[in-house]
Amino acid sequence: MSAGSRMAVVGVGNRLRGDDGIGPAVIEALGRRCRGPHVRLVCCEGDVTELIEAWSGATSVIVIDAVQSGAPPGSLHLLPLTGIGWTHRRPGSSHGLGIQEAVGLARQLGRVPGDLTLIGVEASQFELGAPLSQPAKTGVDQVVALLEYELAQAGPGVLRDAGHGARRSPAVAAANGVTARVPVS
Repeated sequence: MSAGSRMAVVGVGNRLRGDDGIGPAVIEALGRRCRGPHVRLVCCEGDVTELIEAWSGATSVIVIDAVQSGAPPGSLHLLPLTGIGWTHRRPGSSHGLGIQEAVGLARQLGRVPGDLTLIGVEASQFELGAPLSQPAKTGVDQVVALLEYELAQAGPGVLRDAGHGARRSPAVAAANGVTARVPVS
């Protein structure tokens, strides 16, 4: 991460496994619009050490991943990860090991960012070679709109065209059915 970077957006997943490609799809869409040294966009497949390195040096991190909770496909889930102490394995990420373990290890190493949030998009299919499902594509579009708003708040010049989605308020999240899920320890 460059010396001036303060925010990282990490897309987790495998583009070759259907809806598991949600995270990389969000990063790809943001990459066409995002610029500047204050935001780092990263794709990774969910390896614990890869995740910790992806957010290294950032004070604010948003992780995007496919999740399975039983909600309708395409649903969004916002989960603040800073300060959560998991006491048992929780359903969520489509990866066997990953975000939960990365947060635990980062906490032990003193490498948890000050603000760490998961945006999960409910996924429905993970077949090898399959494209994103239509509900996943809709979820990706909603996450991109939310992140464009957040990135526009990071300062001028972060987005190439602030007129498209960047002026949307967090109320867009509520209007688009975002569910806030905070796990109970």
